[in-house]
Amino acid sequence: MRFTAITVSNIGGVVDQRIELPKSPVVAFAGPNGTGKTKLLAAMLSHWAGNLPPPRHKAKAEATLEVELDQTDRDALVAFSEEVGWGSPEIPETVELTATRSDMVGTQRAAKPAVTALEQFGTHQALLQIAPNLNPMYLPAERRLLPAGTAGIDLAQLAEAFAYQQTAQSRAAIQNYGRLDDQEFEQFAKALCVADRLDDDPDEEPAPPLSRVEWPEFVETVNALLHPKKLLPLSKQHPDQLRIQLANGDVHAVPDLSSGERQALVIMSRVLRAGAGHSVVLVDEPDAYLHPNLSRRLIEALESGTGHTGQLILATHSPAILDRIPTDSIVRLDYDSAARRVANESGLIELYKTTGFKASALTQSELLVVTEGDSDDVVLKALFPSLARAAVQQGQGRRGVLQRVKHLLEYDVPVVGLVDRDVEPPTLDAVLEPHVCILPTADLEGAFLSDDAALQVMVDQRYAKAEYRDVEALRAIRDSLYAAKRDNTIAELAQRELRDSFGIQWPSSRADDALNLLRATSSPPSNPTTADIEAAIQRASDRWAEHATKPWKLVRGKYILGQFTRTCTNWTKGSTLLEAVAGQQPKLTALQEFEQKIDTLLA
Repeated sequence: MRFTAITVSNIGGVVDQRIELPKSPVVAFAGPNGTGKTKLLAAMLSHWAGNLPPPRHKAKAEATLEVELDQTDRDALVAFSEEVGWGSPEIPETVELTATRSDMVGTQRAAKPAVTALEQFGTHQALLQIAPNLNPMYLPAERRLLPAGTAGIDLAQLAEAFAYQQTAQSRAAIQNYGRLDDQEFEQFAKALCVADRLDDDPDEEPAPPLSRVEWPEFVETVNALLHPKKLLPLSKQHPDQLRIQLANGDVHAVPDLSSGERQALVIMSRVLRAGAGHSVVLVDEPDAYLHPNLSRRLIEALESGTGHTGQLILATHSPAILDRIPTDSIVRLDYDSAARRVANESGLIELYKTTGFKASALTQSELLVVTEGDSDDVVLKALFPSLARAAVQQGQGRRGVLQRVKHLLEYDVPVVGLVDRDVEPPTLDAVLEPHVCILPTADLEGAFLSDDAALQVMVDQRYAKAEYRDVEALRAIRDSLYAAKRDNTIAELAQRELRDSFGIQWPSSRADDALNLLRATSSPPSNPTTADIEAAIQRASDRWAEHATKPWKLVRGKYILGQFTRTCTNWTKGSTLLEAVAGQQPKLTALQEFEQKIDTLLA
């Protein structure tokens, strides 16, 4: 099931209109307070919740939701109709679900086509448990944590009926304040942990999973949300309490997390409890009471929970969330005009500046920093404490950084961009050059790996394993890993030259046999001859030889960081290692120009 459009009429606080939803996994409604974001979510859910926001005038209020149904959805509805005794209707791929509200008759449901199963399915618990794809989930904005209890482990937490109950309670909260039980996450997590350790009876057929989500997937999502903290499983020493491990190895109980982290965990567990079978999840102000970085990670976790075919619909004020959503997936609401898409970066900037978003990076920060990578903000803020006064945003690759910086300069926003050199640095025009730093290394990871100051931190802080606890040993492993990327890098350099000359789609330069794959493109109907390709390879080989003592200028550090981390250090993830090193604030040569720019702008 997928929501495609909503038409509202005579609902208080909402402009009469039809809003076509973007065809995107994540859709965001954004606008000033009072423009009807929450009421639009309520209107979408009215067919299930049995309630519609009150009318603007005494006349009837109405909301019509246009929905796409896949074959599984339609089969479930036909089976439901036959089971109840309503016959075997034809269910089309697109249907309309309408709810009306008036003082005389209250809320009524209708459907187009006028099929009884379509009109009634939203209230039938048994069907929605069997076909959760037909059961949208709602998570409210107003949340208050109830005190944690001390109940034991209950595997009934994993039952379908319990998942449905939690979903129904969340949806009912759209009419009042939502409540999050602080023990909800921990009880569900403990049940998953125990279920993961239960063996099948050897004399019986293997049992299906007890829950739509299993412990390994659950832990991976939780750890991504809490990063760099980790959720520890139950153990013989701690049979009834889950614990949180910090980056430095210290451990504390789950209730000792911040209130924002606990709220985010409860929200996330509700989605994972329901599983990816819930194709539509609506969240009202996920940024309420959460730190911007936590809001962003929560949305990433919710996207994971809804799966690749899911639809996440948000009402939000948070630039931290909006900045990571494609602009054409953001719907802007206004007080007295119809909703409209935010077409581009300029439209997003104008939204921030005119709607009074208090958390807006554009209006509140002394400086805006735009970088390429997902985790650059964490590393850079650890490395440069002065960035606490700045907002760091992701530009989605080199081109995205340059485009965003150029847009921001049009609005006189203090901004600096940081881009990777890659194998070839970009050419900056006169407008961008003063505002963009190009790393002298192929990427940010290389800025750390290439610098003895960072390696010395790994030694001094005992991040390195005992056998690699000197800079020379770390250099040796690093250099061997870089050297192993020689052929791949030569292939990439040669391909870039040939692409510019011949405009051909080239094979991946990261394949195991990159050079031979490249040579094979000389066969018809390709344009380059064998001599063309060999000449390009020779020129690329010469460039490799030129940089042989500093391969990090050509090879992206991210290609070797994982293996370097696992081989030489006590860490398992390269990104976490870099964050720890950055926290010691070594002076890195590759980032000197960037540091000078931000210090000047923040002076």
